[in-house]
Amino acid sequence: MNGRDTPVYNVVLSTHIDRRASEGENGIGLAKSARRRVRVVSPKSRRVPDLVSANVKRRKLGAKVQRFCRGLDENRGANFVRNQPAYAAWMIVFVVLGFQIQVWEGPPEGPEYSLSARDECLERMVKGAVGNSLKVIGHGVQVSTVRVRPLKYSTLATYNFTHDSVEFTTDFSFRADQVLHTAAHESVHAIFDQACLNPTSPNVDWERWMLVQEVTAEVLGAHIAGRVRTLNGGDGEALTKMLIARYRNVCDRSSNESIHRKIWIAAIRMGVDKIDQDYAYSVSIHFGPVELVDAIDKICCENPDPWEAAHVVAERYLPEELEE
Repeated sequence: MNGRDTPVYNVVLSTHIDRRASEGENGIGLAKSARRRVRVVSPKSRRVPDLVSANVKRRKLGAKVQRFCRGLDENRGANFVRNQPAYAAWMIVFVVLGFQIQVWEGPPEGPEYSLSARDECLERMVKGAVGNSLKVIGHGVQVSTVRVRPLKYSTLATYNFTHDSVEFTTDFSFRADQVLHTAAHESVHAIFDQACLNPTSPNVDWERWMLVQEVTAEVLGAHIAGRVRTLNGGDGEALTKMLIARYRNVCDRSSNESIHRKIWIAAIRMGVDKIDQDYAYSVSIHFGPVELVDAIDKICCENPDPWEAAHVVAERYLPEELEE
């Protein structure tokens, strides 16, 4: 079949062509005509009987194509895919792969723990204690999640700085004052984390700083617990004095209740090689010398605002690291 016998189909699809047509000799009329329909020109169609019967179908199909392409012109996303196919392909690849990528959030946890009636009661107490402690602290310090579940290594409670969450163990029978004090203790860790008071220098003495922060959490936590007790109509001052005296007693190496003395006696009786050194260290790091307990207690008394007290502690015991 030669060029003269080949039907010629002039299909006007794009509004860009319409715009150029509107600027030509035919004026606006051609643009409107192009938007209304798809023109099919077949000079030899009368000589080809097979194509005569198909013209109607072609017109209907052309109208459908025109409506479809008009929709593409009005859709920015479709225009981007049509005009930038390479970029669109890369975007599709990233989107598809994105569903397969998961952010690392630590090792996988075990199966979800089912709370008993006792655990549910404890969780309600803990949530209330943490919430009241945060109200006393203020300054936007927050905890996103509070829950009760079994914890490893005989841990009573912990603050997770990655998720701003507080967790209490189910393996300990907390008294009401212990729940309140422990909740305040973990809230103090939230202050140091969210106020950016933890050192970032690689040369910091981390053992010393961990000891300072744990003692501060215990002493400042006692002051916060007392404030909460006062707001609830109780004797908060008496509670604070009792909690600090009890903590000071277990930190005093000359006391029979000293945690350091108990670890040392266990090592003598059982043998040093029988003692879990990591566990003994993790326990002892929470109990500093009496002189440090008294110094931080004085800071807390001079600075009733827990936020300010934490800043004073950090400036006094980590001046070089904070200046960096």
